[in-house]
Amino acid sequence: MTTENDKNIWWAARTCIGASGCLSVIMPAYGLERIIGKNIETVCGLLRGNIPFEVLPVDDGSTDQTAAVLRAAAERDPERVRPVYVKVNAGKGNALRRGFEASRGSHILLLDGDLDLSPTRVTTFFDIMLEKGAPIVIGSKRHPDSVIDYPWRRRLASGVYYTLARILVGLPVTDTQTGMKLFTREALQWAFDRMLVKAFAFDLEVLSIAHAKGFAVAEAPIEMHFGDKAGSLTWKNIRQVMTDTLAIFYRLRVLRYYESVEVAPPPSTPLTVSVVIACPAPSAYLTECLNALAAQTYPHFEVIVLPDEGGSSKGSSKVLKCESSKVPSDIAPDGAEAHNFRTSELQNFRTSPVPSETAPDGADAHNFRTLELQNFRTSPVPSETAQSADAHNFRTLELPNFRTSSNFRTSELQNFRTLELSILPTGKVRPAEKRNIGIRAARGEVVAFLDDDAYPVPNWLEHAVKYFSLPDVGGVGGPGVTPPGDPFMAQAGGRVYANLFVSGNYRYRYVGDRVRPNVDDYPSCNLFVRTDLLRAIGGYRTDFWPGEDTILCADVVLRQKKRIVYDPWAIVYHHRRPLFLPHLRQVGRYALHRGHFAKRFPETSFRLSYLIPTLFVLGIVLGAPLAFLHPWLGGAYLGALACYALVTLISSFSLSVPMWLVTWLGVMATHLVYGTRFLIGLLSRRMPCETAAFDHPAEKK
Repeated sequence: MTTENDKNIWWAARTCIGASGCLSVIMPAYGLERIIGKNIETVCGLLRGNIPFEVLPVDDGSTDQTAAVLRAAAERDPERVRPVYVKVNAGKGNALRRGFEASRGSHILLLDGDLDLSPTRVTTFFDIMLEKGAPIVIGSKRHPDSVIDYPWRRRLASGVYYTLARILVGLPVTDTQTGMKLFTREALQWAFDRMLVKAFAFDLEVLSIAHAKGFAVAEAPIEMHFGDKAGSLTWKNIRQVMTDTLAIFYRLRVLRYYESVEVAPPPSTPLTVSVVIACPAPSAYLTECLNALAAQTYPHFEVIVLPDEGGSSKGSSKVLKCESSKVPSDIAPDGAEAHNFRTSELQNFRTSPVPSETAPDGADAHNFRTLELQNFRTSPVPSETAQSADAHNFRTLELPNFRTSSNFRTSELQNFRTLELSILPTGKVRPAEKRNIGIRAARGEVVAFLDDDAYPVPNWLEHAVKYFSLPDVGGVGGPGVTPPGDPFMAQAGGRVYANLFVSGNYRYRYVGDRVRPNVDDYPSCNLFVRTDLLRAIGGYRTDFWPGEDTILCADVVLRQKKRIVYDPWAIVYHHRRPLFLPHLRQVGRYALHRGHFAKRFPETSFRLSYLIPTLFVLGIVLGAPLAFLHPWLGGAYLGALACYALVTLISSFSLSVPMWLVTWLGVMATHLVYGTRFLIGLLSRRMPCETAAFDHPAEKK
């Protein structure tokens, strides 16, 4: 029962929220299976009957049973508890942003899921927000009224970081890192639209962005009981925080990035996206990709898969649409009200367990299984959607319902959307030819090209589509990040691509970077292009592989006069070729065509960054005989090689010594192979793929 005293305590909160508002409490949780359920109930018990609210606990890719606990909490109070599931642990900043995207409140409370900060202080936060008219109120351990139980090591680290942040950023606050912050939706939306940091320096970036815009920030006292938890104060995390903090300073004070970054509004009319996936055949990677597409938060899309062959009739084409199979709400788009979600798989998949990293967010590995396709039925489809003579043999496949386990009750499976999946077998043709078939079959206003060995984050489509509300934007690209679950040598291959001395100015393709409003060359593993633009330029050139995407982007930017925008949040996880031979073969193909393109398409390929490895190789080859002519020349030659080895060794640093050494060797080997193959391409009159068809299965081991 609400007492008169309760009414007085909550008066400021009710006044701030108003008659139509709501408080969204976002609680990031990683590895909190023992306490998160109780903590959610504590927050609900505090707010229930006092103000309108919702609680959005965010499972940040936990490896324990945190996701299962969140599902149980949602079952107990489905109206107020709306979990969000993040598939891959990407840091607190990313988790909070995902929670915000799923929230509906006029005011947002960011609250650490372990509740080392007492949520009862929220009334004081609202008191200060109302009294000072501040759209942002943050908890501060340095506030004179704060009651804290905090280890001395943490106090020391907090003091050092506060001093550094004050010098670099100039925020008029005494504490940025305390995990309890209250925002108006407007203030947090402004900051989240521009933020880049996904991990530990997230708090500093959000506050810096909002303060620079003019949103006032006030501080409130907290009550902290840190207990005996280990926390995340490791040397690796400290290094990451310092790197991110310096990056925030650079973007804020030097680039003036936050005040100039382009933020596109959502399209006034929803655009349909056709996701085109060229692949040789069904595979575990393709299954993973389709599962990730099925979990997209953006509902307006179709998927077109283009394998070499399909079905029992070689060369025929098929359209696959899901029937009424259903999936638990925790596998649906993160935190969103997943209306109408269904998923599907490709023909000839056997029912087998799928690892947790391949399942949609929040799905337990042992509870999620692939589906077998069956019950082919003939259905007429226009012949212009396929290239083969057997186009009239399109057939529709039906899927059985998802298999359920003891944790999935049939009564819980509801409110999901259909994933429309078309399978168009093409025969053994190059990826460019497959994608052109996909372009002709596409019904969306935008085509998204995605490799079958890549899988997107749940809000991938949502982040990319908004830019097409700008009429001068013809394409959008996003980073292809190495999946954390890749094997050791594949991880090393990804680190080589992300190395500054390998990718240089193009490193943003492999790691999240800032928004770039004008990109003129981007790979097709994660590329969105307007459909009418693709058809106007005739799609991809089919006489090159790889490199056809370079020509396509040049057509979009130079000939059609449209921009390609890079957004660091439109992320896909792209599996890498392992070191050394598979990685170096791939690098060699890229280099060969880049060298040839430097001669044939110099507008986007004749650049110093592409030439440097070749100059390095020539220096090694030509410098070796010169080194024997004079001791001084020999010393200079060996000194240059020693400096090169030292610089690449430092740039490859990892806390894991084996990973450090393998990456270092991979960087040097990549330079040698790229430089040599680029020179061969530069001197070649024609490329091999211009005279011979490429056999996709040759990519397999």
